[in-house]
Amino acid sequence: MYQYLKYVFLVGLMVGLMACGDSTGPDGPDVEEAPVIPSLENAQPDVSYFQTTNQENTATTASSVAFSSAQSLVMGFSMLSSMSQIYQPFFQDAQGVEATFNNGVWEWSYTATHMGTEATIRLTAEEESNGIFWDMFLTVDSPEISFEDYNMISGFVNNNGNEGFWNLNTIFNDTGSEQLLLESVWEVISDDESTLDMTIYNEQGEADGTVTYSKNVPVHEMVINSSTVIYWNTEDEIGYISDDGEKMCWEGRGATASDVECSEVGL
Repeated sequence: MYQYLKYVFLVGLMVGLMACGDSTGPDGPDVEEAPVIPSLENAQPDVSYFQTTNQENTATTASSVAFSSAQSLVMGFSMLSSMSQIYQPFFQDAQGVEATFNNGVWEWSYTATHMGTEATIRLTAEEESNGIFWDMFLTVDSPEISFEDYNMISGFVNNNGNEGFWNLNTIFNDTGSEQLLLESVWEVISDDESTLDMTIYNEQGEADGTVTYSKNVPVHEMVINSSTVIYWNTEDEIGYISDDGEKMCWEGRGATASDVECSEVGL
């Protein structure tokens, strides 16, 4: 967990730098129409059922043991998936920069400086017959730390924009090379149906956990490490959490949720 916190902290510093500093990008004519810079929102599960509707969007408190256990796991792993959203401001800022085209690769680049630190974001897109490969690189020059063209995130989005993957690397580990932290593979079948598969990697680069999420409104399911299953139905407001086959069910949501026998709610 420490490496995840360190990762979020350093990226947060870069976001703050971009927000505070003056940024500039290259000017130049378009060779042809550049591809649309993607959004990362498809790489997240819909966990609104476990959230309140207030502005803070914080989790509710339930007396149901089953609901609370499911909520804790779902929200925790949702936080991991939302790490990709840390990069969304970088993608958005690139939209304000005119793209250049060289040797088959589109590139958006901009630099920000603040209090002696300079950071450059470079986003590239390489078009293939069935979609586009994306890479984002970070260069930082400051009295405390310096590195060049560190690959923060890479991925692929198909031509329809409804399927792809994102790979998140740790931020400049001790070896100075990229290290895979999180991989997400997603598909949006329709507004009401989607799937998301995540693999979490440890410091040795080995797969350390898996999360599979599927949505077929009103039914949602999250499977953690192939053994823990969380099911919820947003229309009937029922659900269960099953750990190695032992199932606990609830009815309602948030503070109104209550534990029930699974047979009482058809689960």
